[in-house]
Amino acid sequence: MRRFFYVALLLFLTLQTDAQCDAPVRSKEDTTLAGTQLIDFANSLTPRQYYTFDSLLNVICQKLNGVLLVAIDDSVIYCRSAGYLKLYSKAGYPQYNTAQRADMRRKKSNAITPDTFFELASLSKQFTAAAVLKLVSEEKLSLQDTLRHFFPKLPYQNITIHHLLSHTSGLPEYFNFKLNRYDTSNLLTNNELVNVLTKYRPKILFQPGTQYQYINTNYALLAAIVALVSDMKFETYVRQNLFLPAGMSNTFFITEKSLQNQAKIATGHLRSESEVKPYFMDGTMGDKGIYSNVLELFKWYKAYFLDYKILPKEWVEYASQQENCLFGVDSMPELYGYGLRLKVHKKYGYYIYHGGLWRGYNHVWIYRPSDRFYAIFLSNFVNGGHRGRTLQLMQIKDK
Repeated sequence: MRRFFYVALLLFLTLQTDAQCDAPVRSKEDTTLAGTQLIDFANSLTPRQYYTFDSLLNVICQKLNGVLLVAIDDSVIYCRSAGYLKLYSKAGYPQYNTAQRADMRRKKSNAITPDTFFELASLSKQFTAAAVLKLVSEEKLSLQDTLRHFFPKLPYQNITIHHLLSHTSGLPEYFNFKLNRYDTSNLLTNNELVNVLTKYRPKILFQPGTQYQYINTNYALLAAIVALVSDMKFETYVRQNLFLPAGMSNTFFITEKSLQNQAKIATGHLRSESEVKPYFMDGTMGDKGIYSNVLELFKWYKAYFLDYKILPKEWVEYASQQENCLFGVDSMPELYGYGLRLKVHKKYGYYIYHGGLWRGYNHVWIYRPSDRFYAIFLSNFVNGGHRGRTLQLMQIKDK
């Protein structure tokens, strides 16, 4: 009787809707949010565990401006959205008074929902890595192919595809380049970035394979290589070979943003609540440049990690093991696979994760293969609303 009370209480709390937090949503594309899945999960926990779980979710929702999805195995057990597409700060909208801005913020049409789209920032890297590995698995590319094999005019010697994927190339960060020569009203393309590297020849940070440093330039160049080898636009190759097999019919790229329903796209905000305006470096893809939502990303998780619809199991496992190994270095402060960060935690075990931070978007996802625990936060407000929360969610299940 006590267990039934807690299950019923949780279902009641989860299905409530208020001004800040939306209830779990079912759609034609996603039917896993059924109440039976929630009941099954509730029955797997003690009342105390579930009370703690629900309390944590409510605390997260109070600060989160975005969407949270939690899944175990191939079933979503919790999906909740909170906050707004636009925050309407005083700095951005000085022509309105406080009450007017509050009314604009609270409009129903301004509410974030589970199908709201976010710029994925570095969450995009897993797709780039998967595209590269698909070409490698089909023997159209080799992990030992060099960067200069594809771009002979580049000055950098002995950088391989493996170095790019594992962030051990030594290439400089293109975010730090002084690109004032470019018309900032136009998006910087991946090919233009190659031209910048060719023309200005910025110095390498270290010799390839001797150090690890997370650098976005690596993945921007990988996207250019995918396009070159496949003889397709990067967007076309990824959509045909990754998105569509995973059932992700709604995910799109920065180059396609103007064709989308703008009312469904969240605007990025800094900690000050000010909106981040479009920027010419938004245009490079591979390291970022993909727009998606939690429902679409859940499909990717199942297709890539569970069902192996994108790559055979051995290739997914290959991408999910440490690849930033260095000669003579026994341990690394950070473990990186191919497009995936890795962690071996003494309490939570081995898990895969990645964060994303770009121009007011701030995300994180986590996957633990041992029990197929998966959680993802997408946010358009850099306020730390989900900082440290993924491990807390895992902890509930471990107790």
